[in-house]
Amino acid sequence: MGIVIDKSANISKLEDGCPEINLFTLDESRENMWQKLSEPTRGKTHDNEYGCAYILDPEHFSKFSVGGVRPSSPQTLE
Repeated sequence: MGIVIDKSANISKLEDGCPEINLFTLDESRENMWQKLSEPTRGKTHDNEYGCAYILDPEHFSKFSVGGVRPSSPQTLE
């Protein structure tokens, strides 16, 4: 399956400037636990001006979620 994520998303970026995303599936047999799958593959040939394409291989699923990693904020010491 393919997905396009907005380049301007406020999450950590890959070396090519596209958002760093994670793929999760919902395991309803284990108390509805989200389980992280392997990293999505970049589908650069499907990128456009505003978005970055990814190829997802979630195997068999009934529900899934895609999430990003927010960059950590610098700590201010007083």
